[in-house]
Amino acid sequence: MSSYCISLKYASAGDFVYLRELTGRDELSVSETGTIGAIQLLDRLLADGHETALIPGQADEIATADRDWLLAEIYKRAYGTKIESTISCTTCSSFIDLNFNLDDLLAFIQSKTPEISVREADKGIFELHDGSRFRLPKGKDEFAILGLSPDKAEKTLLERCLVQASSNRDTEQQLLTVMGQFAPVIETEMAAQCPDCGEQQTIYFNIQSFLLSALMRERKRIMMEIHRLAMAYHWHHNEILNLTRSLRRMYLSFILSEMGVD
Repeated sequence: MSSYCISLKYASAGDFVYLRELTGRDELSVSETGTIGAIQLLDRLLADGHETALIPGQADEIATADRDWLLAEIYKRAYGTKIESTISCTTCSSFIDLNFNLDDLLAFIQSKTPEISVREADKGIFELHDGSRFRLPKGKDEFAILGLSPDKAEKTLLERCLVQASSNRDTEQQLLTVMGQFAPVIETEMAAQCPDCGEQQTIYFNIQSFLLSALMRERKRIMMEIHRLAMAYHWHHNEILNLTRSLRRMYLSFILSEMGVD
């Protein structure tokens, strides 16, 4: 099965992974939109057999920021770069359409620079100007703070990621902010106005929940595609599940074309 190479932005220089294309089995495996669901999906898609930084079963070792960029690539290959969604107005419940280009958002995030300079001191270890060193949060760190209070979660995350403290306590207190600026996740807040009541809304977007939600919404559609392929070609259910998304859609287009359906 074909796979594609993606460089990790916030790992050591030159580190990369291979991801294979989604299959129906992968799509139907998604059952929740949180960190666990994202890491489980990446563990399924990480391709083995390459001299890569990570292999299947190691997705929780990916920096949180890098994980978002991988999810963005999965989204683009499955759906393209256009983001389309509809939310309900918090005042009158009318529908508000959300439309933007994912590549534009990625370019905007990349254009931001941290307020404090950061350099790579060692493999996966970064250093600030005062000598303090840290590594970036990973999936395994997110698992470690699940269920903790916000204050306890922040303290625990800092303890796990701080490699070498400095005498500057102010910098240490700001470290989580610095990490967020240096390696941002793909999320944003956007202002929108209800077309009916005129109320201003704040819309929150993050690539992880958006991708996983999109895949979960397609479950019924995927089952219908499997049904049509089985009826047309008499293939076994498991054979169709193992088709890549693009190949399954191609066969379906042949069927619909012969039926005279655009």
